[in-house]
Amino acid sequence: MIRRPPQLLGLLLIGCTGGESPAETDDTPVTDFGGVVVPLADDCAGIAGLSGQALLDHRSDGYTTTLSYVTADAQYVDPTALTVAVTWPASPEATCYPAWDEAPLYTATERVGIHGLTLNVTTADGHFTESLDATAWFISYNGTPGSAYVAGVTRFEGLHGDWVPFPEYGDGTGTTMDFVVVLPAPPAETIQGSVDMGGIPLDRMEAGVFGSRFAVATWPH
Repeated sequence: MIRRPPQLLGLLLIGCTGGESPAETDDTPVTDFGGVVVPLADDCAGIAGLSGQALLDHRSDGYTTTLSYVTADAQYVDPTALTVAVTWPASPEATCYPAWDEAPLYTATERVGIHGLTLNVTTADGHFTESLDATAWFISYNGTPGSAYVAGVTRFEGLHGDWVPFPEYGDGTGTTMDFVVVLPAPPAETIQGSVDMGGIPLDRMEAGVFGSRFAVATWPH
């Protein structure tokens, strides 16, 4: 299966927790990830260009493309038409988060988030028909702005489509899922995204704290 790293940079590996996908823990909320609402124009954590406005400059409202599912031996199979739609809040607010370290399982660099989005992911085969609360993220990499993406998170049992993991995935894949839409740097119009499955508690992912997980579907194909 394809590993999805803790942070994204155009869906390329820039760091990985290593080892097997961690066993899922309970979702007892961590009460304070340190997020602070800041003006859209302000740089987060003193990192030039890591701002809510810069994140909005990456805005995408969606597209149509082709998704393929990923087998346990990293083969792309069963391509199907995919529609992605992103609804942004009418009055977006930027929240600046400090780095978070629960190594080796869950880590995050400094990042700015815009909460209150809705992410719709629909496949023609009916396997995914999801409408998810989502957050747009702009994360730092080595002290500079890095990847921008929209992420909606849920549990496997909360899916509305009829997708099920391939049997050969095994029991260690976890049951929490994230749907990730990469936001290309303007003026590029790159279309990339993935559906990932792992054992990361939802409260971590909702605060932009990710760890290693498996890509179970990707696009474009």
